[in-house]
Amino acid sequence: MFPNLELVKMVADIENPTLFSHDLKSADILFLDLIVSGGNINTLADFIADIPILIITSAISRWQYPAFIKNREHFALQKPISLQMFQSCIEKALQP
Repeated sequence: MFPNLELVKMVADIENPTLFSHDLKSADILFLDLIVSGGNINTLADFIADIPILIITSAISRWQYPAFIKNREHFALQKPISLQMFQSCIEKALQP
């Protein structure tokens, strides 16, 4: 349905970000839920700083986002995410 997108990796536990940091360094887009298991979301700040496109996929209100998210450009998909919302977000994110 989205030929320009390729899912490279899904991470269920962020306890040790160094285990998936290589995948983060090569990512063009990161879909990030702010409710994570195995650790504190703030530990990802340095690991995701250079990812060009950050899309937050969370039920959390924007005003509750951690500072490292608020202080950088990002897109937001508020849960529950519909196909139409996803498609619209991707189109905006990929605009030059």
